[in-house]
Amino acid sequence: MDKPDDERVAYSIYTAAAASGSEEARFLMLVMAIEVLAEARPRPGAARAHVDALVQMTKEADMTDDERLPLISALNNLRDESVGSACRRYLNERLGQRTYRDMNPGAFFGRCYGVRSRLTHGGKRSEPGDLAEWLNPLQELVSDLLAGTDLAAWRDEERCARYGN
Repeated sequence: MDKPDDERVAYSIYTAAAASGSEEARFLMLVMAIEVLAEARPRPGAARAHVDALVQMTKEADMTDDERLPLISALNNLRDESVGSACRRYLNERLGQRTYRDMNPGAFFGRCYGVRSRLTHGGKRSEPGDLAEWLNPLQELVSDLLAGTDLAAWRDEERCARYGN
């Protein structure tokens, strides 16, 4: 997707999240809105070369295609940075010095991404209300991201003028 399409999809997900009656669904959609915008970059040359060597070894390994092909696919995904890493980097680049729950944007997202992983991959579910401490600042982060850095800076100035922090 090109950037305008990515932004359109992110806005659509953000709007759907606001309409959701479920805290968990809202939380997951807000994380997805960020994932749509962040692009994974290739890993450095030495890391990519190492992955390529592992792919070649796997191609030559004595195993069935049912075993080999999923391994090769998983290894090929390692050629680029992970989605979580791409999102953390992207947020730090776009939102700079802003903080969410006293963390920089990337660190805050990293914590949210851990919660997201537990929700989606069968880990410990949150108790009702536990997501609230993450949900509102996550919504603010996505709002800041979609609004752009100029509006986010203006909001910071307004917040400081109004609340003294």
